[in-house]
Amino acid sequence: MELIIHQMCDEDQMNPQEQPIRTQWASEAPTAGQQISMGSDRMFEIAHVYTFEPVGDSPIEAVHVTFSQLPGSDIEMSQWSCWKWKHLSPKENLFVQMEGIGLPDLGCGMNLIDEPPQVGEQLYGGIPTGEGTKLHPVPAPWVIEAYDAYQPIDEVNPYTAVYLNWCKRVAMEPAIAA
Repeated sequence: MELIIHQMCDEDQMNPQEQPIRTQWASEAPTAGQQISMGSDRMFEIAHVYTFEPVGDSPIEAVHVTFSQLPGSDIEMSQWSCWKWKHLSPKENLFVQMEGIGLPDLGCGMNLIDEPPQVGEQLYGGIPTGEGTKLHPVPAPWVIEAYDAYQPIDEVNPYTAVYLNWCKRVAMEPAIAA
């Protein structure tokens, strides 16, 4: 089993109903030119695939990070979001929160200082504050139980590593009214 993390070359091409990052389980690696959806009926074309291999034993053979754009766009790689701002976060890694193999992810994100996940760390979600896209963080009923690290195969890569964080559900304390 392999995991594909789809991202946009340029998030300005997205519509509001499309996701800037999404995961997909697969039995083989994706290829440049392949058509994918980012959550709507519109199709995007994979422009490039970066492959990551496990650092130790892992049930996931490889993680592939794809960058996609609208067909015919031909955006220069130096203008992709991951490269355009690389000088601001040269040690960025990706993480995916997972419950199990083959299941949908619990969330994806980036760590700008190349730190591995912390086992036992609580996951957080967000609720809208009513101030644009600003969210108020709230604990989610998940903690990181273990993680698998993946290193890039190619020397030139927008990410230093990918971490698959294996999470377990935990009981939540009911909120106490003040």
